[in-house]
Order: sequence, then C-alpha cells, then structure tokens
Amino acid sequence: MSTTKKYDIFLSYQHKDREWVNRLVDALATHGLNVWYDETRILPGDAWLERMEDGLRESAYVVPIITPETVHSN
Repeated sequence: MSTTKKYDIFLSYQHKDREWVNRLVDALATHGLNVWYDETRILPGDAWLERMEDGLRESAYVVPIITPETVHSN
C-alpha cells in the first residue's frame, strides 16, 4: 500500500478568515504544495462531512489556522 498522499496539507480554519486563508493557499501553491481546503474541494450538494473525511485521509499534514476569530468562535 502506498503512503503517498493526494494533498500535502489539509487546512482547518474559521470561515471569517477566508480572505486570509485564500492568500495563504495561493502562497503555498507557488511553492508547489497541494492544499485541501473546503472552498475548492466541497461543491454544492456534496456530503460535506464525507468530503472532509476524505480530505483528512488523503492529506499528509493537517494545519489548523488559529486566529482571534478561531479562539472566540463557538
């Protein structure tokens, strides 16, 4: 069984930080990293929980984005 992952990074973030995260994803891509994040990997009508589980399983690393928005969210 291959240990190669489809994605280098799975990003977990607070949606209020979406604009910043989009810039981060672009910057990571310029360095050749393939990033899983919901904005591009979950389409309308998808079973979002299944897509997230797939993304986690297919990613080498999980990177949580911790910001004041994250800390103060429910």
